[in-house]
Amino acid sequence: MRRSTDFCRLNMIMIRSKPNIDPQKKYCVKAACYELEICEDTLRKYRDSGLIGCIRIPALSCFLCGSQCKNVRNMIDKTTIERVLQSVDIVDVVSGHLTLQKKGSLYWGCCPFHSERTPSFAVSKARGTFTCYGCGAHGDAVEFVQKLDNLTFPEAIESLAKKCGIQVMHEQRERTDEELEAARHRESLLAAVTVAQQFFVEHLQANTAEADAARQYAYSRWGEEYCKSVGIGYAPDSWDALPEYCRSLGVDEAHLKDAGLVKFSDKSRKHYSFFRGRITIPIRDRYGKIISYTARYFSDDPEQQKYLNTANTPIFEKGNTVFGLNEAIRQAGRTGRFIIVEGAPDVLRMHSDDVGLTETVATLGTAWSEQQLKQLQRYAPSLCFIPDADPPKEGEHYGPGIKAVMKNGLAAMQIGFSVSVREIPVSENGYKQDPDSFITDCDSFNSLEDVHFAVWYGKKLLGACDTDTEKVQALNRICREVLVLIKDETLLNCCIEPLSKIFGKLKLWRDALQNSREEIRREAARKEREALSEEQSAMRELGIIVRNRCYCSYSKEGELERWSNFLMEPLFHIIDGDNAIRIFRIVNDKGVKREIELRQDELVSLARFQQRIESLGYFIFKGNLANLLNLKEYLYSITDSAVQLSKMGWNTAEEVYAFGDGIFADNVLYEVNDLGIVKIGDRTFYLPAFSKMHIEQKDAYQFERSFSCRQHGEVSLYDYVQRMVTVFGDNAKVGFAFLLATLFLDVVKQTSKRLALLNIFGRKGSGKTELGTALMSFFIRQNDPPSLATTSMASLNEMLSCAENNLVHLDEYKNEIDFRKIELLKQIGGGSGQTKKNMDGDKKVQRTFVRSGVILTGQDAPTRDDALFSRVIHLSYSQVTFSKEAKRNFEEFQAISARGVSHLTVQLLKLRKLFETDYAAHYATCKRELMAALAEDSIEDRLLNNWLAPLAAFHTVQTSLRLPIDYLDLFNICVGGIRRQNEQLKKNSDIAVFWSMLDSGHMQGRIVAKSHFAIRVQSSFKRLDGDVIDFGRNKSVLYLNYQNVIATLGQRVNGSNIVGKLDTVSLDSYLRTHPAFLGTKQYRFRVLLPNGTPDYTFDTRDGRSVRRVKEVRPMAFVFDYELLKESCEINLETQERNENDASEDDVEPEETDSQLPPEEPELPF
Repeated sequence: MRRSTDFCRLNMIMIRSKPNIDPQKKYCVKAACYELEICEDTLRKYRDSGLIGCIRIPALSCFLCGSQCKNVRNMIDKTTIERVLQSVDIVDVVSGHLTLQKKGSLYWGCCPFHSERTPSFAVSKARGTFTCYGCGAHGDAVEFVQKLDNLTFPEAIESLAKKCGIQVMHEQRERTDEELEAARHRESLLAAVTVAQQFFVEHLQANTAEADAARQYAYSRWGEEYCKSVGIGYAPDSWDALPEYCRSLGVDEAHLKDAGLVKFSDKSRKHYSFFRGRITIPIRDRYGKIISYTARYFSDDPEQQKYLNTANTPIFEKGNTVFGLNEAIRQAGRTGRFIIVEGAPDVLRMHSDDVGLTETVATLGTAWSEQQLKQLQRYAPSLCFIPDADPPKEGEHYGPGIKAVMKNGLAAMQIGFSVSVREIPVSENGYKQDPDSFITDCDSFNSLEDVHFAVWYGKKLLGACDTDTEKVQALNRICREVLVLIKDETLLNCCIEPLSKIFGKLKLWRDALQNSREEIRREAARKEREALSEEQSAMRELGIIVRNRCYCSYSKEGELERWSNFLMEPLFHIIDGDNAIRIFRIVNDKGVKREIELRQDELVSLARFQQRIESLGYFIFKGNLANLLNLKEYLYSITDSAVQLSKMGWNTAEEVYAFGDGIFADNVLYEVNDLGIVKIGDRTFYLPAFSKMHIEQKDAYQFERSFSCRQHGEVSLYDYVQRMVTVFGDNAKVGFAFLLATLFLDVVKQTSKRLALLNIFGRKGSGKTELGTALMSFFIRQNDPPSLATTSMASLNEMLSCAENNLVHLDEYKNEIDFRKIELLKQIGGGSGQTKKNMDGDKKVQRTFVRSGVILTGQDAPTRDDALFSRVIHLSYSQVTFSKEAKRNFEEFQAISARGVSHLTVQLLKLRKLFETDYAAHYATCKRELMAALAEDSIEDRLLNNWLAPLAAFHTVQTSLRLPIDYLDLFNICVGGIRRQNEQLKKNSDIAVFWSMLDSGHMQGRIVAKSHFAIRVQSSFKRLDGDVIDFGRNKSVLYLNYQNVIATLGQRVNGSNIVGKLDTVSLDSYLRTHPAFLGTKQYRFRVLLPNGTPDYTFDTRDGRSVRRVKEVRPMAFVFDYELLKESCEINLETQERNENDASEDDVEPEETDSQLPPEEPELPF
C-alpha cells in the first residue's frame, strides 16, 4: 500500500480499522492512551482495508477532556496493566466465548475470527497466548478481547480488570513537549517493528529454497506450531528486501534505522538490512510487544557470527530486557521461581510444548544486570540457574557457562534471591551441551540435581584448588561471598555440612563464617564513621555542634555552650497509627549506652523529654525548646522508618507471617535483632516483645513471647504427626487437617466463608486437652489453655483477636457457662468477635474480628445449643485407662511437644502459594466426593461444610508433603464423623419436641404437678449408686414420672407407643444422655382419676373414717431443672417455694435401702 507524500509529516502510529465507530475517532493500539483524532481524508483511504497500517497523524486531541494530547496524558496506570496481565487466565477468557477441548498442553476450538468446521484455533494456558493456524490471528488475552469485541487496548484492559476484580487506576498529568515527542517517536518505532515482523513471518513461509531451509531448521528445533505462536521469522539473504518492503507500506526508513533494523551506507547512500540470511526471534517487552530481535545464523559459513542482536534503541535496552519474561511471569508466580538459561534458543526450548517450563528466562548476553534481576524479584523469590556445559579452555577450570553462573548467582543472592543450580553434564565426546540440546522434555530437566548455589559455588571453588593453602583461601572466600548471605540457620547448616566433607571440619567452617561476619560488621562500622562527618555538616546548618559526646551551640557572644551530656543516634521511627514511637541509642560523656523508646508526646514537650531522658541515669538535657526542635529536625532527617506488627500471625497488608521474634516472608524466616527490628529487603518491621528495651518487663508481651519461631525442637513433620496419630488416633488426623486450614485461614475463607470450631470432647483423663496442646505446639511452646468458666468476656475477646491464621485453645467447656460466651462461640466461625460500644471515643458500636482457628475442649459436649453444636467439628474420646505402652508413647510425645514445633509451622507456611492458587479447586473436588458419599444421608449443609474445609486443606497439600496420613483414610474418618454428629443433632432436635409437649401439656392441665412431675429445691443429689452431686448452692431439681408422662402424651402408631417423634425406647435413651440428666431415683407421686383429680382411699382409725391420697413410688428421671428451663424454654412451676416451705405432702424423709417412706398423714373425712 503506497502513501502520497502530501500528508503532514508528523509521527506515525499504528491504527486498526473500526468500521462501527465515528470515522473521526481512532485509538492508539497497545499504547494505553485514549482517543486520537485523525484527518478524514487520510482515514477514508485506509479505513476499509481491514489492515494494520502506518499513517501520519495531523492532529491529536483527547476526547475525554478536549485538551490537546501534547498537554494531557491520561493513561491507565502501568501497575494496573501488570496486575491484569498477571491475573487473567486466557483459557477462562476464551472459553467464555467458544467451546475449548484440551489436547495435550493446548486447548483447541473453532476460530471466532473466521468461519471453519475443523478446529484450528489453539490456546496455550502456560504461555497465555492464542494462535489460529487457519487465519493467522494470534496474541494474548488482551488482544483476543480487542479483536473479538472490537475494543481498544485501554477498553480491553478495563474489561479484563472488571472480570478479575481489579480497580483500574489512571495516571493523568501534563506532559512536556519533550515527553510528547519521545512518546510519538516510540510509537513510530513500535509501528516500524510491527511491519518488520510481518515481513519476517511472510518470508519464513515463502516458496523459496532459502525459506525452505529456514523452515526446516526452525521447525525441527522448536516445532511448527510453537514457531508460529511466538512469531519466529526469517530475514532473507538480501541487502534491500526489508527496506523495499517497508517503503511500499509508507514506513519511514529513519524509523527502521532508529529501531536497529536497517543501517545506512555512506557509499551507496542507501539503507540496507541489518539481518540477512538469519532466523529471527522476536524480543518482547513485559507486555508482549515486539521491541527488538535476536537472529540465528544457520548456514555453514564459519566466519559468520552465530547470534546477532539489535543494538540499543529508544524502545530496546539490552541491559534492562529479560527475554521470555512476558510469558514466564504467570508460571513463575505459581511456582515461586524463575529458571535462568543462557540464551534465547534455550528459552524457546524450555517454553516449547515438549518441555512446558514456561517460567524460563534469559538475558541477551551472559551477564545479568541488577535492573534485570530486580525485575524478576517482583514476581518470584527463587532462581534456578542451568549453565551451559562448555568444555573449559586449556589451563582453566571452568567453561564460560559455569563462570557466568558463578558470577550471576552470586549477584542474585546479594539482592535477596534464593538460588539453586541444575548442572548439565558435559557430553562424553567433550562437546558443549546446553538446555536447547539436552532438555528434550520435563523428565530430562527433573533428572538434573537441584543444588543450593552456596554448595555448588563452594564445590567449584574448592575443586579448583591444588593445595591446602588455596583451599583455606577458597573457604574464606565462600564464607565471605556466599554463606554470610544465608539468614536461615537451618539452611546454612545444610550448606556447610556437604562443604565440610570436601575440606576441613564443621568447626573450621563455622569459625571462618564468624570471622567473615565480623569483617563485614567492621567494614559497615567504618563506613558509618566516615558518613558521620557528612552528618555533622548537616547538624551545623541547624546550629548544633558536637564536642566530647555532647551537644553544644554558640551563644550570641560566640561562646560554645553545652546543653547535653549525651549524643542521640536515631535507630527507627516505628509506624503504628497514632501510637508512633521512635527508638534511639543514647551515649553519655562517660561512654554509657542506653536504648530508649520515646513516644511522640515525649518529644513535643521539653519537660517530658527531660524527665524521660533523666530516668535512664546520668543523662542531662539543659537545652531550651529551640535546641530540642533543632535536634529533632536533624535526627528525624536521618531516621529510617519501621512498621510495628501489633498482631501475630498473618498480616494481610504486609503479606508476612509474624512471630514474636521473627517474620516469615517470601519463603524465608527473618529473625529479630536485639532491638526487635527485622529488615526484609527495603522494608523494616518492629517486634517489641524480644527487644532488649523490654526484656525486663516480665508481664509485658506475654503472648508474643510465647509465639516464638526460635524456641523449638528438632523433630521432623512426618515424625511429629506420626507420633501424634499413634497417641491420639484418628482424631489427630482431623486435628492436623484443621491446623492446615487454620494456617491459611484467609485463603480458606475466600472459598468456604467460615471455619468451624474444633470441639474435642471426653471425660477427664481421656486425652482431649492434650491433643489440643499438641496442635498448639505449632505456635506456642507451653500451652496453658484458659478456662471458659472463669475467663472474662473481655479476656476471651482479646485472646481470640490478637493473632491471625493461628490456633486458640479454650478449655473446660461446660453447657452451663454464661450464655454470652455461648453466643460468642457461635459467632467465631464466621470471623466475628465481641460487639461493644466505644465509650472513650465516638460512642459507636465496634466489633472485633476473629481470624483464628479455635479448639474447644471440655467434659461436656456442646449440645446445650443446637446452633453451637452445628458450628463445630465434634470429636470425642471415651477411654480413660491405657496400657503401659500407650502411656510411654504419650510421655515421649509430650516431651517433644513441650519443646515446641514452630519450625514445622515455618515449613508449612511455604505452601501458601500452593493454597492461593489451588485450594478452591481442591475444595470443589472434596465437596463433590463428600456429597456423593453422603448422598443417602440427610445431612445439614452447615455440618458438611464444617468438615469440608480441613479435608480440602489436607487434599491441597497431600502431594507436597510427606505425611503418615492417607487422604482416603481421612476422608472416611470425616464421613463417619459427619454422620455421628448429624445423628446427635437429630437427637437434640427430637428430644426438644418432647420437652415442648410436656410444657404444653402442663399449660393445658393434662400434665399435673405432684402426679407427672415434681420440682424440689435442694443443694445436692444422691444417685442410686451412692454418688453425691454437690451443686454448691440451692438448685431446682425436676423429678419426672416417666411412665405416667408417656401414658398421658403417647399414642399408638403401628404397634409402638410414640411420644412426639420418638418411640419410647429411643426417648428413654435420649433422656438418659441429655446434658441436664442427673440420674434416677424412687419418688412419691399422686394417683389421678381419669378426670384429672386426685384418687383417694378411706381408712378407719380410732373409730373415725380418714381420707388419704393414693400414691405410687415409681423410679423417677431426675434432671437439672434450671438447665432444662434455659435450654428447652420450658416452665413447669405452679408456685414459688423453698424447700423449707414444703407442705407435709411434699416432704420426702431421708431414705435407706431397706426402708420405704412413711405414709402420708390421714385426713378426716
